[in-house]
Amino acid sequence: MTNLITTIISAYSNDTELFSNKKNGWYQEDTMTFLRQMKLQQEIRHLEYWLPRQERRYDSQKGWVAHWARRRSGTPELGTHDEISENNYQASLAQCNAEQFAVEFLQAELDAAQLAYQEEYNELYTTVTSSNIAPDGAPKEMDEKTKQELAAHGIAL
Repeated sequence: MTNLITTIISAYSNDTELFSNKKNGWYQEDTMTFLRQMKLQQEIRHLEYWLPRQERRYDSQKGWVAHWARRRSGTPELGTHDEISENNYQASLAQCNAEQFAVEFLQAELDAAQLAYQEEYNELYTTVTSSNIAPDGAPKEMDEKTKQELAAHGIAL
C-alpha cells in the first residue's frame, strides 16, 4: 500500500477496551471503523473522479508531442535545428512524461485504496457502478434489431 492509504488506516484506528452489560463485560473494539470506512470511500471517490480527467490531459499532451515532433526541423545532434521548435518539443515531451506519471500515480493510489477497502470490509467499493462497460472489457450483447440499425449507418461494433 502507498503511504497515504497506510496513513489513513493507521490514523483512523483506535482499538479500545469497552464495557457492556449486553456483551457480558469488557471487550475490545475499534471505535473508528466507521470513520475509516468513510475516509477510504472518500479517497476512492476522489481518485475515480480525477483519474479519467488526468487520462484526458495525458492524451491531449501526447497530441502536442506529436505536433511538435512533426514541426521540428533539422538534426539537433548536428546543430542544424530550429531552436524554438526543438524547445517546444522538449517542453511538451517533459510535460507528457509528467502527465504519464500522474496517471500512473493516481491509478496506483486507486488500486491501493480499493485493495485496502476490500481487505478491511470484504467488499469492493467503487463509484463507477453505472458504467455500461462490462468488467472484462467485452461489449454487452446487442439484439439483432440494434445491430441492423447500426449497420444501416455504417457503424460496426
